[in-house]
Amino acid sequence: MFLRKIGVKILGESNLALFYLKLFHPDRIIDIKNLPKQLPSDTKKRWLLSKPDAHLTWGINLSGDAFIDKVKILGKILEIGPGGGRLLVSILDKELSFDSYLGLDLSNNNINYLNKKFGNQKIKFKQGDAENIQFNEKFDVIISSLTFKHMYPTFEKALTNLCKYLKGTIYFDLIEGNLAYVQPDGTYIKHYTKKEILEILIQCNLKLERFDKVVHQPSWTRLLVKAKVAG
Repeated sequence: MFLRKIGVKILGESNLALFYLKLFHPDRIIDIKNLPKQLPSDTKKRWLLSKPDAHLTWGINLSGDAFIDKVKILGKILEIGPGGGRLLVSILDKELSFDSYLGLDLSNNNINYLNKKFGNQKIKFKQGDAENIQFNEKFDVIISSLTFKHMYPTFEKALTNLCKYLKGTIYFDLIEGNLAYVQPDGTYIKHYTKKEILEILIQCNLKLERFDKVVHQPSWTRLLVKAKVAG
């Protein structure tokens, strides 16, 4: 952990990841200019089978406060990839007002856990894929933290679909950089430049409101994207 902090301070998180991969796992780096249509292994398998382990992210019990502090919570909320419910815990602990909350997750393990822990008339969870899920309602706020970076080849397909059901603001965070790779456990991760993010937003008929930063933990800073439907 200490060495990581030093490395991030000197190189930046994306460059540190690239340095590590080139040194130990060069075969896991993916050519961004020539992304294969599909990786040899299904990149969604890890998330389909994932469990709501509080230490799943970076081996720590991560709070959702840093992300939620940057978000205006109101009305109908849709969260993509709630995992163990850390963002919802933060919303509830801060006593933020909302009409309804729906969490969409690939993993049935997560959905079963979340329904038992939080489910009520106001808070619901649904198993499904953001790339093709259909809703019969629109949402005032869509939030997603530490999820879009895992969508292959990019998050554009999911965002295109989600925008059909957005009438307000969407917030999501990414790693800023220019890198794509697969971790030893099969997890796909992509870093994005601001230019690439803007291009995807335009394709999805979204207008950037602002870029910001979310410091989840020291040496784990993410680029926050806030956008609205254009026009």
